[in-house]
Amino acid sequence: MGNEQRGKKIAIIGALGYEQHGGGHSITCYSWPQLSKVRGLKDYDYVIVDLTIPEARKLIFNELRNALNLYVIDDLVCHDATIIVIGDPRFDVAGTPFLSAWTGLSFRWDHQSGTTVVLSSRLNKTEYISHLRSWQYSLIDVEIERQQLLGAKTKILSDLLASSATDLELEVEVIARNRYNNALALAIRWIAKDRRQGGIVMRSGPLILLPEVGLDQDQTVLMVLNDFCGVQSSLPEPIWLASYVAPHQGEIDDQIAKLEGDIKSLEVALVSARRQREDARVCLQLLFGSGFGLESAVWKVLRQLGATVREPVGNKKEEDGWISFQDGERTLDAVLEIKSTTKDTFGLDGIRQAVDWRTRSGLRDQKPYKGVFIGVSAIATEPKNRPDPFSDSWRENAEIQAIVAISAEDLYYAYVLHCDGTLDLGRFWRAVFQTNGVFSLASFMETGQRSES
Repeated sequence: MGNEQRGKKIAIIGALGYEQHGGGHSITCYSWPQLSKVRGLKDYDYVIVDLTIPEARKLIFNELRNALNLYVIDDLVCHDATIIVIGDPRFDVAGTPFLSAWTGLSFRWDHQSGTTVVLSSRLNKTEYISHLRSWQYSLIDVEIERQQLLGAKTKILSDLLASSATDLELEVEVIARNRYNNALALAIRWIAKDRRQGGIVMRSGPLILLPEVGLDQDQTVLMVLNDFCGVQSSLPEPIWLASYVAPHQGEIDDQIAKLEGDIKSLEVALVSARRQREDARVCLQLLFGSGFGLESAVWKVLRQLGATVREPVGNKKEEDGWISFQDGERTLDAVLEIKSTTKDTFGLDGIRQAVDWRTRSGLRDQKPYKGVFIGVSAIATEPKNRPDPFSDSWRENAEIQAIVAISAEDLYYAYVLHCDGTLDLGRFWRAVFQTNGVFSLASFMETGQRSES
């Protein structure tokens, strides 16, 4: 198995104090109340599930499902990881059998107890199993819950089960049994066979079920780590040992505290930087956005270009906003119509809407407004590959109606020029308000090439 060639990564659920992050191996522990915090189990080589304490039977189904589910099983066992369950699994979580809830397997148990234990002669005897003297239950058989697995649609197991080219079966290795040939300890693997050739195309890592053997939790966990994971670990520190400080520990504790503080500060800084990045990229909505996303980007960029923007109130299907720019002693006022389309060109309805907004706002506020149409077309296409969004008839109508049309792409590049410090805002706004028809940014481009930085 691949995990023999490197340090082993082990997760223990249900037992604390066995953490180890040196000697080439890593052991991470989670108590049952911490189950909701368990993430990334698929990255482990071994997952040990300890059911030997009462807390295990107080599981909340959603917490169990978030940590252990068919998708985790799919990622783990199909990539040669090992799952080890210690203790009696015969209990339900929200009416669903504990093991079936996350393995996609159906188990049939014999609930009779006994004392006869027969160890498999084909398997190496482990120290843990040698302590098994009696049993309270045994496993009669196990099979795949086919409908559950098909419905889950996992990447590997579900596909193999649904495929007409493979048969998905279970391979069961009995580690210990009773006189009735029922399993007391066993390893289950999923295997997929080629229907034509008969060969095995996939053999998963094992799901190992171990009964309690009368040892305390510390002895149990340490033996399982040694016998089944090949990792030696130490006893967890007793509670009273916390008051003891080892030589040089104080300096190390101070360093840890500082590093933890640095991590928290960096996490705060990272969240802030990500928000700033998200805010900085709002302007890119001008190149592909629609609806509120496009409108918000237009309002933000217009403000950055020196305009005062008044946004519409509520969800009324009316004007898309109003802007004003102070040009010396003169105030330039405009009303906005903002549109996006997947089509290559704009329809004439955008002109009619801009004219309607101009007329209505002028009558209501008793002052003249310039109608400004801002739009982005062919939003599924990269800007450099888009055709001219304004047809000849569109340009002619916009000129006749005395509105100005600005492509959202041109507005974006005007913003780029402004950020570069090369856009004269006064000249820009005067040109916008003096234009009847389609506004061109060409005269404002220093090199004639649009920067995309």
